[in-house]
Amino acid sequence: MITEQTIPIPKTELAPSDAAVIAKGALVNFLGTMAKILKSILFIILTRLFGPEIFGLYGLAWSIIDLTSKVGHFALDKSIIHFLPRYHGDGDTNAIYVLLSRAFGVGLIMGFLTGIGAFLSAPLLEAQFQKTGMATMLQILAPVLPLMSLTMIILGVTRAHKIMKYDAYIKSIAEPLIMFGMSCVLYYMGWHVAGIAAGHAVALVGSVIFAGFVFSKFYSWRQCFQSLKDFRLWSPMTRFSLPVMGYEVMYLMMIRLDILMVGYFLSAMEVGIYLIATEIALSTKKVRQWFDPIFSPIVSELAYRQDTQRIGHNFAMVTRWILTINIAFLCGVFLIGEELLGLFGPEFGIGFLTMIILAVSHVVYSSMGSGDTILIMSGHPYINLVNTVIVVAVNFGLNVVLIPKFGMVGAAVGTLASFSLLTLIRGIEVYRLFRIHPFRWILIKPILSATVSFAIAYTTSFRLPDYDVLRMVVPPLLFMGCYGLGLWRMKLEDEDYLVLERLFARLRRKNAKKNAWRLSV
Repeated sequence: MITEQTIPIPKTELAPSDAAVIAKGALVNFLGTMAKILKSILFIILTRLFGPEIFGLYGLAWSIIDLTSKVGHFALDKSIIHFLPRYHGDGDTNAIYVLLSRAFGVGLIMGFLTGIGAFLSAPLLEAQFQKTGMATMLQILAPVLPLMSLTMIILGVTRAHKIMKYDAYIKSIAEPLIMFGMSCVLYYMGWHVAGIAAGHAVALVGSVIFAGFVFSKFYSWRQCFQSLKDFRLWSPMTRFSLPVMGYEVMYLMMIRLDILMVGYFLSAMEVGIYLIATEIALSTKKVRQWFDPIFSPIVSELAYRQDTQRIGHNFAMVTRWILTINIAFLCGVFLIGEELLGLFGPEFGIGFLTMIILAVSHVVYSSMGSGDTILIMSGHPYINLVNTVIVVAVNFGLNVVLIPKFGMVGAAVGTLASFSLLTLIRGIEVYRLFRIHPFRWILIKPILSATVSFAIAYTTSFRLPDYDVLRMVVPPLLFMGCYGLGLWRMKLEDEDYLVLERLFARLRRKNAKKNAWRLSV
């Protein structure tokens, strides 16, 4: 076990460099999330085109495929992130290629097995959920599960090198655009039910082609094939991946369980409304996704060096950054959420309260939830697995009781209770294992600033003319202005100034290059 007595390096010497690396990676992932706004816009058009019922069927089918894909890629991307930096640091090229060839081999085998299983079980699942048309969508998506495994493994390679941009290019830009284009084409060709699923399948094929090209920039495909002579199904890589895969399946089960159970108890149209409410609420969860891909390899390296103090410093810093941004997203969802739901159609307005409760649950989980990254990357994946199994069981019981009585709101309340419980359990475990926690008094700053700023923006919204455009633009802009000013007046931390300084320096360099180019022309 790592203890504070084994720490050789003070945090003040090395923490700023971590702040810069984490912030740079988070910025790239932020741009990817901004690109996902495009996905939300495309979903608005697709929902209007196919209708909430068909969109609900697709969402239910995709939830099952997404859950199955976690078994398919076997958390091999996490194994890559865990082992590759160590082999790279040791200069062991042979070990790197053996690792990659084993990852691709296991990923393809598991992808094919899960794909066959999903394809054959589609009619049974349709009968169980009593949703006509769901089997067709499942059988269209199931064959691409092996390709999804390859894509995730390759993205694990880029994350292990702390390069986040390819994840954004592939998952946030290329895939949604291809899906939207193909879905529209297929709809007008007469695929009014399965067109959206078929469009997504084509997009996943495009993603793996793009990912294969990206991989060739880092490593040789030929050497990967040559290293297959050392292929083993059971190795340190799969021993590490097994509990992580179990955790990821349980985690996604926790994330998707409410959708699946809403699909079981309620109509396809209500599933569609719940899915859109979830999609908007997930804007708060995506903030943590900016940081996790770059935070994971840093924690892995520091745990390998037993530098607990630096892990604790980064844990607190990342938690503060995530909470600061998450509060802004939550207030934005509350201010304009009703108008956003209205964009998908008038029937979606009934999902407003559900959306707010889900947004709060994701803020609680993502702001304080980086403890799972610390547990996994420090060699305690089984603890994470047990935590998630317990919470999934609790969530299932709450959904069985609450959804029949309260519908979509009941599912959202069950999610909030489950996420809060999981966050509390992980926080206690991380503290018991490493004597670190993310809580500092400076967390009061964003909470206080957000409270005052929200009160100003919310009060102002009642005085605006009754135009949807004004209500969607003015309150969030007013909130962001007051929130940013409040944070600035309460003074930023040293890491914040370092990140801002580097960001502005980078912008100045880009402007200087543009000016030099213009002068040369």
